[in-house]
Formats: sequence, C-alpha cells, structure tokens
Amino acid sequence: MFILGIELHYNGKKKKRRTSFKTSIRIHFSLAISFFGNFTFFYGNTIQASSIKIELAKYSQTFDDTYHSAISILNDSAGIPEVNAKVLDMKNQLKAQSDPSLGWWGIKADAEWNKINAHFKNELGTDLTPISTKNKKKKYSEAETIIDLALQSIVQTKTIDLNRTTDPINSIYYPFTQTKRFT
Repeated sequence: MFILGIELHYNGKKKKRRTSFKTSIRIHFSLAISFFGNFTFFYGNTIQASSIKIELAKYSQTFDDTYHSAISILNDSAGIPEVNAKVLDMKNQLKAQSDPSLGWWGIKADAEWNKINAHFKNELGTDLTPISTKNKKKKYSEAETIIDLALQSIVQTKTIDLNRTTDPINSIYYPFTQTKRFT
C-alpha cells in the first residue's frame, strides 16, 4: 500500500511537471527495504533446502554403509570360504596319501578317507557316500567326486540359510535404493 501511495504521488508530480527526485528516492528506499526484507526469506529457504539435502545424503550414506556392513558380517558368519578352504586342504591331504596317477590307494589313503568322512559327519552334519569301486585306480577320482558333491550340497544349504537371514534386510534396503537419492 505504501508503494502504491508513493507511485500515485510520483505520477501526480509528473503530471504537474514538478521535480520528482525526492519521490524517486522514497520509491527506491522502500523497494530496498522490501528487497532486503524478502532477501532473507528467499535465501533462508534455499539454504534450508540445501541443508536438508545434505543431511539426507549423510543419512542415506550411513544407511548404505550399515547395510553393506551387515551383509558382509552375515556372509562372513556363514563360513562358506572357511569350509571351502578346509575341504580343499583335506582333498590335498588325501591326494598326498594316494597317488592317482599311479593308481595307488593304500592304508594311509583309507585312513585319510575315514578322517574326511568323520569331519563331514561331525562338523558339517553330512555323511559322505561310501566309495563303491574296488578298483584302486578309480578310488581317488570317485572320492574326489564324492567330496565335491558333498561340499556343493553344504555350500548350497549355507547359502539358502544365509538368504533366509538376508532377505528381510534386503526387503527394506532395495525399495529404498529405488527411490530418489539425495546426492
């Protein structure tokens, strides 16, 4: 209203051909007050929106880090790499006790096979299929196949158990990753 009044006063002075310098100064002064008064409002809203985006980006990054950390810990707790390493070590010991290239399978290889079978039964909860061949040249390759199949079954079971654990976490995380990220 104040600016409208000054504008009407200015136009009146212009029509009468009087000097309007003082009126022009009043208009510019009131516009400056209005500009600086609104400047903090507009600038403050911009800063506030920017601050919110920065905070949301931090929370989003924290959420991502927490998710990846939890999944990593769960993957490590499943023990799949350790089982693979232990079984590979047992296969190497069995190979050392027998010589598959020469077809030698003796008492030491039988003892190692029994030790591997006991390990699978006691620690992994799986009975190995007995070696059916009597041919000493084929015993090692059959033992290796039996161990590999048992290991594959154990890894598959552990993976299914791991997925049962991680599915609820993924059901929360993946919908969040599909929304607009604040970066």
